[in-house]
Amino acid sequence: MKRYALYTILLAFSIVFQSTFLYDSIKINGISADFIFLMVMSISFFLGPLEGEIIGFISGLIADIISGGLLGLSSFTYTLLGYGAGYFGKRIYSNYYIISIFVIFISTFLKAIIMSIMGAVFIKPGYFGFFTDGRIFLEAILNSVLAPLFFLIVSKIEEKLTG
Repeated sequence: MKRYALYTILLAFSIVFQSTFLYDSIKINGISADFIFLMVMSISFFLGPLEGEIIGFISGLIADIISGGLLGLSSFTYTLLGYGAGYFGKRIYSNYYIISIFVIFISTFLKAIIMSIMGAVFIKPGYFGFFTDGRIFLEAILNSVLAPLFFLIVSKIEEKLTG
């Protein structure tokens, strides 16, 4: 129970931080890392697929509500990716700091593909805004640079709790 309380606090911090003016001030060419996504993926990687999809759904739903966009877009995307991160995280037993960079880089592209398809279906046919002007590539790089930090935080929590 302590584990879930700590992760709830970390996710809440990520959600609150991502909705502040401070987050908006740390952009590169108008693009910033997705802290909610990074936290969902990091926690899911360590906890497994079931917890990953639950965490992804709840965090995505909150992100959808805060952003005012299409309700369910982030929750569906984060649910799928949280499940995937949990699935592969339970099967990878190597240096997860290096793996985290690869997992986050690929997952960022998957996030963009899923959101673009959903956007094309539910918002505007032909919508692929996530792929314009190299936006997704820059976000993937930013997310990948920060991934080891997020994975380190979650791994330290897991070490403390499992003892």
